[in-house]
Amino acid sequence: MKLTDNFVLLKAKYPFLINRIDLNGCNDTVQVIETKSGHPTLAVNHSVHIDYLHSKYNPVHEAEKFIEQYVNVEHNHVLFYGVGLGYHIERFVKHFPAIPFSIYEPDIEVFRAFISHQNLNKWKMLRHIYVESNVQQCRANAQDFVNQTDGQVTIITLPSYERIYAAAYKVFSESMQHCLQEARKMFQVRHAFEKKWIINSLDNFKYTLQAGNIFDKKPSFEGKPILIVSAGPSLNEEIENLRYIKEHKSAYIFAVGSAISSLLHNGIIPDGACTYDPHFHNVNVIKKVIEEKIDSIPLIYGSTVGAGTLKDYPGPILSVFTDKDPVADMLLRRPGGVAFEKLEDAPSIAVIALQLCYHLGCNPIVMVGQNLGYRNNSYYAGGIQYGARGSQLLQLDIDDAFQVEDVFGDLIQTNWSFNTMRLSMEVYLKNYTDRMIINTTQGGAKIQGTQFMNLKDVMEQYLHLQDVVDTHWYVSQGPTYDFEFIREQSELLDRKYNDFSKQMETIISIFNEMNRCVKQKNAKKAFKLSQKFDSEFGIFQKNEYYKTILKPMNMLQLEWLSKQFDAIVYEPDMLVKTTKIIEKMGKVVYDIQRDLVMIDPLYLNMQRSVQAALNQESAMIN
Repeated sequence: MKLTDNFVLLKAKYPFLINRIDLNGCNDTVQVIETKSGHPTLAVNHSVHIDYLHSKYNPVHEAEKFIEQYVNVEHNHVLFYGVGLGYHIERFVKHFPAIPFSIYEPDIEVFRAFISHQNLNKWKMLRHIYVESNVQQCRANAQDFVNQTDGQVTIITLPSYERIYAAAYKVFSESMQHCLQEARKMFQVRHAFEKKWIINSLDNFKYTLQAGNIFDKKPSFEGKPILIVSAGPSLNEEIENLRYIKEHKSAYIFAVGSAISSLLHNGIIPDGACTYDPHFHNVNVIKKVIEEKIDSIPLIYGSTVGAGTLKDYPGPILSVFTDKDPVADMLLRRPGGVAFEKLEDAPSIAVIALQLCYHLGCNPIVMVGQNLGYRNNSYYAGGIQYGARGSQLLQLDIDDAFQVEDVFGDLIQTNWSFNTMRLSMEVYLKNYTDRMIINTTQGGAKIQGTQFMNLKDVMEQYLHLQDVVDTHWYVSQGPTYDFEFIREQSELLDRKYNDFSKQMETIISIFNEMNRCVKQKNAKKAFKLSQKFDSEFGIFQKNEYYKTILKPMNMLQLEWLSKQFDAIVYEPDMLVKTTKIIEKMGKVVYDIQRDLVMIDPLYLNMQRSVQAALNQESAMIN
């Protein structure tokens, strides 16, 4: 009966497992054996010897002793590696009925015995099931599991598996450790940026209202060759080629990030510079342009670029919107309400520039200095210096390095950041097959989706025409915005801004009442208040000011909260449940309240900039 019930559950929730497991089959390698205690154990036959996954005498008592070490530890999500017959899982669920958990079994035959012994339907908090077939699947399973969690995971391994399945366990441990490390690094990146994106968008809005948008200049670029020049050490070897291209105007040259310093150091003025880093110190990238008051380089900036980057820039500026700028997305449209093109945020300005050049219609797109690794003991090209970070490698770079294949088929040293950029770039390149994309970086990392050529050969074959560059491509008659749309949306946002402050007060008031109910042990009133909270929180979440500004600033917390949801919903004790709502949801709400206060001056300044632009537009019409 258990097997039949499990078959129905697996078919409904995990259909991919059904195709791999013969539920009616029989295999002599795994045997269910009775013990003196009356609880069966599992034996794995390795032809030479037999290994037991549980105690041969009392597997239930063994499981109880094993799980004791985890009883006084806080858990967010548990992954059981090695299920056996599930005795340890039963013990854990008894102690933690509201904690979500997943299971991972490296032996299909053991899993078949497991689902013949345990009824999975009784485990309401079971979230994911992984059954391994090979090493490649192990790595994919580890990545999938980490993607489903917030990285806060307790891994409980049945001790016998470390010995009996030593090789499989080693691959699992290494794969899981790698995936969790990657997830934590990405978490750190998002944590560092999610508030900055909104702060910068609001702070830059006064410039964005006055600037043109790069995609309004698409006719100047369609079908034209363009060079994306990055700051890798191989850039040093291409300076004279770049100088020739610039002098003959045979391709557009866009400098990305720090490459602008190296080009200017060598007397080359690019046709455009791209910047988007949300850090406040991003202005240092264009410091040389500002100090030398060079007013002939158009700056193409991501609208969430570090606040202060645009303040003293002496040349023309053009915006590009990314998916991390909900403010521009809500307020800005072309005449007729047509939305502006958006780029996807990426781990590197070079990846942003690749998207930009593709959507501008450029062809071919040529990468220069895109090493994505170290070369000749260098990190950057010459002419670049940021404090202690110069062109030469530091000991920290060497300590963090690992090897990847380069364009010649050899191995080069790289780091996590460079490799993440390369992998991100390759994702886009898979969809850019209608364009010729060439990597000319000598000794750089191999980038799937590009063809490697020497820049000299590219010049002879594809850049032989002169004067293809419109040197005044950036000249603008002003921004092409639908100002009536801006007026309507800014007024809507302002109404919702006023509403949200009142909604926040209501939510905080409910939290205070719930807290009193817990102290008074009044479960009946706590139940009514929890229902009231659900209703008010639903209204709170639909507010446009919250969705546009405050929600994006707290996405990590909100994702974490969604993963805590089961632990709240399935908590049977009403007072405990109310306490969890206060602790878990209250923390998020109070952090949102703090951001509401912090962002207020920036929001009001943004609205003043909108009003000034509307007044200016009205005066021009009249």
